[in-house]
Amino acid sequence: MNISSRIQRAWSVVYPPATSGGRIHGLDLARALAIIGMVASHLAPSSAQNNPLIHGFPSALFAVLAGVSMSIMASSGNAAGGIAATRAHHRLLIRGVIIFAIGLFLSSVQISIAVVLLSIAAILFFLPPVTHMRTRNVWILFFILLVIGSALTSLLTQLGSVMMLVGTPYPLNAWLCYGTAGILIHRFLVFSRKTQIITFLLTGMLSAVLYWYLSRSISDSLSSQNSGGKWSEGSSSWSTMPDSSMSFHQAFLSSWVSKEPHTGGIVDILFSLCVALAVISLCLLVCTPRMGAALCYPLRALGSMALTSYVIHVLSAGIFLSGNIDMVQAYHNRWIDSSSSAYSDPQSDSLSWSRYQEKVAAAGNWEEFTEKQNAYYAQKFSESSDSMPDVADLDSWSGFFITITIVLIFATLWRLFFRRGPIEALVAWGEKRGLRANRAPRGNPSQNQAPALTEENPENNSITVSVIKPKQFLS
Repeated sequence: MNISSRIQRAWSVVYPPATSGGRIHGLDLARALAIIGMVASHLAPSSAQNNPLIHGFPSALFAVLAGVSMSIMASSGNAAGGIAATRAHHRLLIRGVIIFAIGLFLSSVQISIAVVLLSIAAILFFLPPVTHMRTRNVWILFFILLVIGSALTSLLTQLGSVMMLVGTPYPLNAWLCYGTAGILIHRFLVFSRKTQIITFLLTGMLSAVLYWYLSRSISDSLSSQNSGGKWSEGSSSWSTMPDSSMSFHQAFLSSWVSKEPHTGGIVDILFSLCVALAVISLCLLVCTPRMGAALCYPLRALGSMALTSYVIHVLSAGIFLSGNIDMVQAYHNRWIDSSSSAYSDPQSDSLSWSRYQEKVAAAGNWEEFTEKQNAYYAQKFSESSDSMPDVADLDSWSGFFITITIVLIFATLWRLFFRRGPIEALVAWGEKRGLRANRAPRGNPSQNQAPALTEENPENNSITVSVIKPKQFLS
């Protein structure tokens, strides 16, 4: 490729033509906002950590966009049917395995961030068949996950049976809800400008009201805590542990309909989806004009390599969170030391594990057991926090701005020369290797082979499907 061709290609990336068959720029912009929000949730100053816009909503937006992308990638294969549909679903499973492996790696090399990629992989594991369902059935599945899934998560939480991918901070039912909502967004919102305008107006106003409500609720809860008062049952604390005065049924219902981020409660999911719809609709509208897409190019570049940007953030976050890591280690040491001392000294004021077992064994009913259990952990947390050593804390936005500046510059320059980010290219290579096992034998009719699905332009395939065969998904 000569210099003039490179310049022409770079210009088309920055200022895409109106009839471009490339990426859906609004979705790239939305992905960038999700990444920025997640970086803020990890690196924002302590005083901003309770802002509802950066606590819970960014990761939920990321999950919804994962569902949209999954539906886009599967659309051509679903339309063709047969081997093409099988290959499309197999491709999504391979992608899920690779993303899951990346998530495990990131979780093993740092302790400061709960990696969202494991739950994103769950969307790719469980939801590919849903992309082939009729729209009516997708809606039914969504409400089942919303209502029954939230109830099961709440029940497991109260029974103490929460496992990885089931409980907080990324409840499985919530993330499958977000992925299913992404499938519906692809079908109804992505290619309809009228729907985008209506959706943005409705969800935008509702999101503003919800933001005001959550901000005021959090402020009231913090004021109550600082004044020494007890948080009410309906308060918007960030803790998922039920009040010790609540019965099992009260705790179950409170968790089931919880509005607190990352709990997987019904209200939490609906709040998050409302904000996600507003953001996606606005991004699609902004990037529809060529000038809008051009002005947003740095953010679009960041969104086009969201996986690479997220990995860079997680691996570099320890530089800015070192003080918090020290605090975790100090807390761990304090907990072990105090527990060991109390266990060996029967006269210790601290409630040891053996004494705790004696107390809960004497409980006559579930409510009494829950009260004694919560009292034990409340005392342990109070003892540790009272004597916690002074450690570094996040007191500025420097870590956030440094991270965003680095990934923005990197993505802006990289996208001028390459169609995929480095980790996106690795994922595409893994998909290609995995799909070799699904190659049709020689001599098979060409119509049974999958349509050309290109990683760099997966949205282009879905545009054709959505325009030519819209009745496939209608009930």
